[in-house]
Amino acid sequence: GDDTLRSGWIRLTLSGNVHLIANAVFQTFNGASLASEASVLESPPTTRGLVYVKSQSNLGTVGVAFANSQTTSSTITLQLFDRMGFVSATQDITLPPNGHLARFVTEIFPQLASVADFDGALSMHSSTAFSALALRLSSGKIATLPVDSNGMYRPSITALRVTRAQRSPAQVNFEIDITDFDSDAATASATTVQGSAGVDFGDGNGVDAGNISLDGTALLNKASGTLRGTFQPPGVSSVPSGLQAAFYIVIADAAGNESNVVGILIQF
Repeated sequence: GDDTLRSGWIRLTLSGNVHLIANAVFQTFNGASLASEASVLESPPTTRGLVYVKSQSNLGTVGVAFANSQTTSSTITLQLFDRMGFVSATQDITLPPNGHLARFVTEIFPQLASVADFDGALSMHSSTAFSALALRLSSGKIATLPVDSNGMYRPSITALRVTRAQRSPAQVNFEIDITDFDSDAATASATTVQGSAGVDFGDGNGVDAGNISLDGTALLNKASGTLRGTFQPPGVSSVPSGLQAAFYIVIADAAGNESNVVGILIQF
């Protein structure tokens, strides 16, 4: 009954097999006049979600809210994907027991504030259940954005390490850390992880690239893990000692969704 701003969340618990649909209505005003309104349905607990993100400087952005109905803290990993499906940034947020957090995406990822027009998606993932909702604010008007718990997730290479660079025959031994929220980088019917790798020797002839096949047992039905492998640049028998080059790698999950491309400088 007053103008005090309050924030929080509501948990509804029903006894028996009663089917209840609940929603909340958000409104924006221009002075005393209603400018826009949007309604969101209840948000059942989930362990992952995906929401569309459109952010434009001084024009529009997306707000997200998370609630933790657990009696223990919940850490949610947020990954920002660009329009090509590559990971632009990653951020962890921690909700206390029965806690909540509401932020604009530009607050969670401040680097977005300087991007004139960002078009992508925000994925969210946790080992414990949480609830989430999203709204888009554009020129003083709001719209509901669905949080999809069954979205498509590309695998992400989060780290690349070269354990050995061999001169003759030319060969790169490597390790890559993978995060794949769909847990389908390797499956029971496809334990081999396919990908591509390449070495740019800086000779002006571009990247010497080829296909790779990695043993995906360490990632079988898992959301994260480490893969190891070797790559021999095609047609390159040996390289001089001390030669510097750039090594690149990309992998795909069992559905053919490609990861981000990761590179690192190496010395033979």
